[in-house]
Amino acid sequence: MSYSIIDAELFINSIESMEDLNRVIDLIKIKQKQLRSVAASKVKSQISVGASVYFNSKGGTQFGTVKEVKRTRAVVQIEGDVMSGRYNVPLSMLNVA
Repeated sequence: MSYSIIDAELFINSIESMEDLNRVIDLIKIKQKQLRSVAASKVKSQISVGASVYFNSKGGTQFGTVKEVKRTRAVVQIEGDVMSGRYNVPLSMLNVA
C-alpha cells in the first residue's frame, strides 16, 4: 500500500490529542532510526580497510583511506595540508571513491 506525503499531512492535521501526536512522533523516530541503520549497513558492506573514500566536511570534500571499520564509524586517514590526520567518521557520511 502506498501513501503520499499529502495523505500523511492530512492525517497529522487531523490529530486532536497530544497522546496521539506523541505516538506518531515516536513512530517517525523509530522509522528514521531504521532507515539510518539500513544506510549504514549498506555503506559498511562496501567499505573495508584500505578502501579509498571521501566525505563532506566543513573544510570541503575530504579524500582518505580507511584504516579501521567500527560498528558505526570508520577511522579515515586524510593526507593533505590543512586536514591531515586520522578522523572517526560516521559510516553514513562516507562514500566509496
